Amino acid sequence: MYQGISIEEFRDITDQKIDRERKLDLSVNIHKLKRWWWRSRLVPLANRNVELSLKEHDFLFGVNAGGFGNPGFEDMVSKLFNYITIGTFWKYCEPQKGNYDFSMQKWIGNWANDRGIVTKAHPLVYNLDVVLPDFCKTPTMDEWRVYTKAVVEALHEQIDIWEVVNEFMHEPVADAASPFFWVKAWANELGSDPTLAVNEYGPVFGHITDDYINICKGASDGNVPLDIVGVQSHVADNSVFDYDVMETNLNKFNALKEDIHITEITVHSDENIPVNNCPGHNNWSEALQAQEIEKIYRLQFANPAISAITYWAGIDGDPWRPHTGLLRTDGTQKLSYGVVDDLINSKWTTREAGRTNSRGDFNFRGFPGVYDVKLDGQIVGEVDLTSDDTHGEVRL
Repeated sequence: MYQGISIEEFRDITDQKIDRERKLDLSVNIHKLKRWWWRSRLVPLANRNVELSLKEHDFLFGVNAGGFGNPGFEDMVSKLFNYITIGTFWKYCEPQKGNYDFSMQKWIGNWANDRGIVTKAHPLVYNLDVVLPDFCKTPTMDEWRVYTKAVVEALHEQIDIWEVVNEFMHEPVADAASPFFWVKAWANELGSDPTLAVNEYGPVFGHITDDYINICKGASDGNVPLDIVGVQSHVADNSVFDYDVMETNLNKFNALKEDIHITEITVHSDENIPVNNCPGHNNWSEALQAQEIEKIYRLQFANPAISAITYWAGIDGDPWRPHTGLLRTDGTQKLSYGVVDDLINSKWTTREAGRTNSRGDFNFRGFPGVYDVKLDGQIVGEVDLTSDDTHGEVRL
C-alpha cells in the first residue's frame, strides 16, 4: 500500500484512517437550572452560539526527558507534549552502593506534574551492562528487588507509569515476571494504583514480533499485572522504514488486551550518514528526517490499538544517535519540530463552532479528550469526552 507512493498519497491514506479510527461522534448539552419558589427545572439553552476546543488530548504524545537543561527543551515539551519519559537507569541513580540520587528525577517529575504532563519512569529492570553500576554488573533478582524498591519509594509521588522491564528479550533477566508483582505491591502500600509497562525493540521490523506478543499474552494469562506493551521504533542507520512491514507487524498487537505504546522513535538528520532505499535521497538530511517522522507518526496514530507515541531524542547530542533531535544543540528548531507541532496542535486537534439545537445539544465529530466549552464567546465549563462517554453536559 505504501511502497513507492508520494508523501501526498501517504497523507491521504492515513488521514482517512485517522478520521475513521481516531475521531468520535461527540455531543454536549448546555442547560440552565431555573428556580421558582415552588419548583426548579433544567432549561435547555437553545439556538445559542457555542464553541468546543480540545484542551487535553486523550492520546499521549511524549518525549524523553534527557534534554532538560538544554536551550529550548522545556519550552518544546510545554508546547508539544503531554507525556514524558524520565530515566531511572541504575548506574546514574545509585552511583555508589547505597548512595541513591533521585534529585533530577524528582525535579523533572514535579515540573511535569505541575503542568498536567503524564510521567513514565524508564526503566526499573534493564540488564544492559552500560547502564548497570560498576559495583553490580551481574545483579541477582534479590539485588534487582532492592534497587527497584528504592526507585518506587523515592518517586511514587512523581511517576504515573512504571516501565518495569526493558528489552528482556535481548538482555535477559532470570525472572522477568516477578518485578511486576513487586512494583504493584509496593505502590499499593504507598497508596497508589500503578500502571505497569514492558518495553522491547525489534517488533516493527518483524524480528521478534510473534514471540514478544506470545510472551505478553502468556503474562496476561498468568495474571501478571501488565497494563502497557511498549514497542520501539528506531529507524535503521542506512534505510528508511518499510511502512507496509511496520503496519503489518503493529496490527498484530491488536490481539493484545493491553494498551500499546510506541515508546522510542529516533530518525537521523546527519548528512554524513548514507541512506540506501529512499529514491531521491543518498544521505539523511533534516528534510528527510522531517518526512520520515511524519510518516511514522501518521501510520502509528492511525492504529486504534496504539495509545501513545514517544519521540526519543528531543534535542541533538544524544551519545547514541547525536543528530536525531527535533531541536539542534543550540535550541533552534529543525523541520521535524514543525512537522510534529503541526500534527499534534493543528491536524490532530478539534475546534468546532455552531449553534445548539432546540434541546440545547451541540453535536460534532472530534478527537477524544477534555474540551473547553464556550457559550456566546465566554467559557462556561469543560467536558471530558471519551469512547466510554461521548456525551457531556454543562449546567449554568
